Amino acid sequence: MKTGTPKPETQPTPHPTPQVSVARFFALEAMSRSAAAIIDGAARQSVRQRGVFSLALSGGKTPARLFELLAGIPDFPWAATHLFWVDERLAPPDAAESNYRLVREKLLARVDIPPANVHAMVDYLPAGAAGGMAGLEDAAARYEAHLRQQFATVLGQPGESVPCFDCIHLGMGADGHTASLFPGHPALEEGQRLIVAVDAPGGIPPLPRLSMTLPLINNTRMAVFLVAGADKRIALADILDSSSPSALPAGRVRPREELRWLVTEG
Repeated sequence: MKTGTPKPETQPTPHPTPQVSVARFFALEAMSRSAAAIIDGAARQSVRQRGVFSLALSGGKTPARLFELLAGIPDFPWAATHLFWVDERLAPPDAAESNYRLVREKLLARVDIPPANVHAMVDYLPAGAAGGMAGLEDAAARYEAHLRQQFATVLGQPGESVPCFDCIHLGMGADGHTASLFPGHPALEEGQRLIVAVDAPGGIPPLPRLSMTLPLINNTRMAVFLVAGADKRIALADILDSSSPSALPAGRVRPREELRWLVTEG
């Protein structure tokens, strides 16, 4: 029989059920414009209320147009915006597989954001496959430490056990995964760490990754899903149309205030 005090989980204070909305679109362009408007509104509100805006971005093909649209918004408060990454693949920053590369080309290269406000996971990745999963675990710990330090000293949340983002942008795979949290993977049940290393043999491409965990994702004020493609219909139906809670990773996202689903099958 085990004795002693168990290590507490790093979980945010329970919060009420978020306001959930689902918007369906015929085309990616319309969906992307709606997402850009939502994030723009969240940014301006956050800067008015707290002086800063914290935003975490996901990768994949779907958000490329969103990033372009964000870059073109007049007077977006980039000087007060801090960008983080939801997940990142173990790939060089100029590789096609890099989530950072997409954001850099479609967004960062087009806006005047202070370099100190860009908190890229890729900066913490081991070179090549150095250190294997142990090297990636170290990278996860260092990125988590950086994230915590930024929220405590720059983003006005000293003493919080789990940082609270203003907005997290998410995608979803055909298998229902979000971030790099895959169905059945132990990372999905992580309750202490905010950032984890994930060996993702079922990912596309099958590269190891860094990923935010559910305790961190679910402590955001707003989560905005962008989901495109007919191959995701089954997972979407399981999450949005079922009378019972979904066990799929994307179905377990429950932010503090708002959960916005933007969906197109085109």
